[in-house]
Amino acid sequence: MCIRDRVGIAAVVGNTAGKHVIKHVLPEGAEGHPVVTGAIDVGGAVIGSGMVMFAAASDAGKEILTMSCDGASRIVTHRLGAEAGEAATSGLGVAQNVYEVQRFTKKIGVKGFAKSVAKESVSSTNNRSGL
Repeated sequence: MCIRDRVGIAAVVGNTAGKHVIKHVLPEGAEGHPVVTGAIDVGGAVIGSGMVMFAAASDAGKEILTMSCDGASRIVTHRLGAEAGEAATSGLGVAQNVYEVQRFTKKIGVKGFAKSVAKESVSSTNNRSGL
């Protein structure tokens, strides 16, 4: 998902949240007041900014991990040879995969992740057995 999409989603979420919060804070009939409209806009901007910053930090973490693993593998290859470099690349690849699984699990939740793995496992078993 690109940053433009994230900003759009964040704006909608922020605006909706602002409208719900303002209903509990102000008396009835005050919804159209400029101060209320401004408060909704500010609330939306704050929530939207937080969501975009969280997404950017997550993407940056992945990039840092990838670059660190690549650099470490190159150093191992340079100092200890191609075979050791391949072993380091494979081992660090596991770390990257674990990070991706963790991100994926957070996005869909543990229950959704377990369901996805179970479906894939059944499908894989059926394909191997010719079903």
